[in-house]
Amino acid sequence: MHALKEFGITLFIDDFGTGYSSLSYLKRFPFDWLKIDRSFITEIACNTEDAAIVEAISTLTQNLGIGLVAEDVENINQATLLKEYGRNEMQGYYYSGPFGPNHPASVIILQYSLMSPTKIA
Repeated sequence: MHALKEFGITLFIDDFGTGYSSLSYLKRFPFDWLKIDRSFITEIACNTEDAAIVEAISTLTQNLGIGLVAEDVENINQATLLKEYGRNEMQGYYYSGPFGPNHPASVIILQYSLMSPTKIA
């Protein structure tokens, strides 16, 4: 992964907080971004444990200089809490459903990825 970073490739951890993702990875590998798993976002507004976990991960990533993307933000309550934690990078149905291949945003994303092949989302 360090060799990939030398080539300018942006590295993400997807579904952070589940499966094989580990806090030790944040120290061992040069990740640029984490995508926090949807299982923590779904009930963030009504479950204090989920809210505490997301807030802790948000603080941790801010202190380490790592970006954080929240997956599956579906309502204003989730978005509001995430903004309170200092996060603005979110994706989900609250903002938009999936784009079809002919949607203008898909065309822009495709063009950008072709122009800048080292940027991986």
